[in-house]
Order: sequence, then C-alpha cells, then structure tokens
Amino acid sequence: MRDDSSVQGAEQLNKALGANTVQFHSAYPLPDLKCTAAGQCSVPFPGVINSTGGTPNQKAERHANQIAYYHWVSPDAARAQQAVSDTIAFFQGQADRPGTSAFSMPMRG
Repeated sequence: MRDDSSVQGAEQLNKALGANTVQFHSAYPLPDLKCTAAGQCSVPFPGVINSTGGTPNQKAERHANQIAYYHWVSPDAARAQQAVSDTIAFFQGQADRPGTSAFSMPMRG
C-alpha cells in the first residue's frame, strides 16, 4: 500500500509556496515593487520560506520566495544577500548536472 503522506505534504508545499508568490506579485506590482495593498504587504505562509526539501521546482520557488521576502516583504540585508547567493548556487548546481539542464535535454517531438 502506498503512503500518500509525502504526496499530500508536497501538494501542501506547492500550495503554500504558490500562495506566497501570488500574494507578493499582487501586493508588489512591477515595475516599482512597492507594496500597494494596504495591510497585505506580507505573505500568507512565511513558514515555508526557510523550509527544506522538495522537488527541484519547489526548491526554485522557495528561492524566489526568499528573495522576495528578504528584499521587500521583511527586509533583512544579510538574509537578502544570502538568498541571492543561495539562488545562484542552486541554479549553477542544476546547470552543472548532466541530464538535468534544459539545455542538455534532447528535443522531443
């Protein structure tokens, strides 16, 4: 019998990270990235910002959440710089792994 708890956990993580992203983009519109939504200048699930694990897509979304959170939502210069450094390292790691980079995958069709 399959354990669905990890699937449910992954789905919850997807929802939480996605909700943070939607709220950020709604409250901090381009091009200024200044909060325009009085009382809504936060994210609904700050607890997932520094969580661990997940798929590569979830990790990428978490890095985006960290950059948004520490640069704009709850500014913290040291954590903002660390978020940028960690994001660069994450994507560099993805690019350095043979077979995981979109550029190294054969075209289908």
